[in-house]
Amino acid sequence: MKLRFNARQWHSWISLILAVPMFLVGITAVLLAHDKSLGLKDRPVSVGWLPGYSELAIRYEQQSVRALHVQADGALLLGTKQGVYRLKSEQLQPLGANYQGEMRAFAEWQGQLFGAAKDGIWRYEPGGDQWKRQLKGDFHALTLNGGEVLASDKDGQGYRLDSRGWQAATPWQQGMAALPVQAVEQVTLGKLVKDIHTGKAFTGARYEWVFIDVVGFVLVFLSLTGVFLWWRNQRRQQQLQQPRPEPKPEKTGITEPVLTGTEQPLHDH
Repeated sequence: MKLRFNARQWHSWISLILAVPMFLVGITAVLLAHDKSLGLKDRPVSVGWLPGYSELAIRYEQQSVRALHVQADGALLLGTKQGVYRLKSEQLQPLGANYQGEMRAFAEWQGQLFGAAKDGIWRYEPGGDQWKRQLKGDFHALTLNGGEVLASDKDGQGYRLDSRGWQAATPWQQGMAALPVQAVEQVTLGKLVKDIHTGKAFTGARYEWVFIDVVGFVLVFLSLTGVFLWWRNQRRQQQLQQPRPEPKPEKTGITEPVLTGTEQPLHDH
């Protein structure tokens, strides 16, 4: 049995299949570039049907520790990508099962436990064994400074917690603004590859969303137009395979006489 390899047909089908991930990558790239303005981190959705959120996948993220904090009683807090755990006397228990996000830092102030997470600043309430959000944002740092708590989000915006509550405050902003700035002449190859991928190498961190939007819309456009061209080609092939009606004989306009049997033949004399 001889197999025939039709390169054009293989190309069409592979392109059609790859159009789905291209579309998903393109549209999600645009959404991620504007996640803060769209409030995507505050919109809960059901994802139990996706394999990436199965028990096997979550177990890997649970073992990825992002923060460590030792409490006064000697217990060790572990901030993971899937919530907070408390280790004491070799017993590991979840702390506040209602929160299952990425916790990055801890701070205790006046008997209260705070955590800096990817989706905000949270306070642990031991009475109900749950976490309650205090501030929204993507926070990376949290620490004590005398009688107050300082926190900073990914954009460098600072916040202070004192007897008056949480307030926007950036005591380090003036000093940071006065630092001399120099262009970067050398980076690792890994960082360069990442910055090219995100567009930061061309636009800088401030405007990398422009590069992401352009690439995302191009991917969406190519995937949609590719599916349309495939559909149009399939439809055209189906039309060509349909049987064509036989052409009717053309009429010349001259009709031959019909003999009835009573006419006499003509003879030349």
